[in-house]
Amino acid sequence: MDDLTIDDIIGIHSRLIAQVGGDARVLSEAGLHQIVFHVNLSADVFHKAAFVLFSFSAYPPFREGNVQTALCIIKKILDAEDYRIEFGDKELADLVKGVESFSLDIEDLEDQIRKYAQKTTGL
Repeated sequence: MDDLTIDDIIGIHSRLIAQVGGDARVLSEAGLHQIVFHVNLSADVFHKAAFVLFSFSAYPPFREGNVQTALCIIKKILDAEDYRIEFGDKELADLVKGVESFSLDIEDLEDQIRKYAQKTTGL
């Protein structure tokens, strides 16, 4: 995957908000910089995806649409390595709730993403 940029994140978020509506304002530009820095620093696709979901859930950078934006970014990260992931609504809600309550950490999310991810090459 090419390095993630703030422009990538804002573009994904803007398209999402344009489709579903909501407030597209940025709450934390510093949070966006941290996400980009950490994702680009990590070599492990599952850690990248877990960090994105954790960051967008625990420290939302936007007023609305954070989890949906995180899922779009996770899809992009996993697609680049020929993985796909399908969370059911309940599974995703449980993961986000666990992050928001700080009962799940990044390693827990990474384990769950590994559990739900499937390699797409050759399918």
